[in-house]
Amino acid sequence: GFTASLKQSKALSPETVTTDTISAPFVYPDIEVKEIDIANVRIDYDNSVTAINSNLDLRHMRFEFNELDLPNKQINLRLFQLDSTSGFFALGKTAQQAVKSTATEVATTLEKGWTIQLDKLGLHDIDYKFDDLNDKKVTRGIDYNHIDLKDLLVEAKDIYYVRDSVSGSVSQLSATESSGLDIKH
Repeated sequence: GFTASLKQSKALSPETVTTDTISAPFVYPDIEVKEIDIANVRIDYDNSVTAINSNLDLRHMRFEFNELDLPNKQINLRLFQLDSTSGFFALGKTAQQAVKSTATEVATTLEKGWTIQLDKLGLHDIDYKFDDLNDKKVTRGIDYNHIDLKDLLVEAKDIYYVRDSVSGSVSQLSATESSGLDIKH
């Protein structure tokens, strides 16, 4: 297992941040991976500069690869399994600016896009909470700025993801959400 508690309370000074340290574009390594099995990981992250607070308590996660082609941004998985995992992510009052700048960086990185194929997906006993503390909670309906998802269970197969579309077959789906949403399939 692994446990980490990270607290960031001071921003990097402008003198330490440079944008010209990399002269060539990043090239993904060509590696071979058959499986990754991770258990008992707990990470807490609190950033008082950007007002982001998050936690991950991962009991078990397993990847089984058919093929991993990082240079061509292609991942073909036989299995992705996530069990008994919980987490939360909270955006505080000053987080919005950091989120917007990060979103721009991510959009640029994803420009070419990845292709992901997944033969079998299993998510069991997953709890996740998201709070955007900049927005008040709504009293009716699903509040997408304050999600509290419990007991997520997903069994799916033949999942295919490319930059602008996702397809697959879901055989089992259940979850509850604090708004009163209760999915049982």
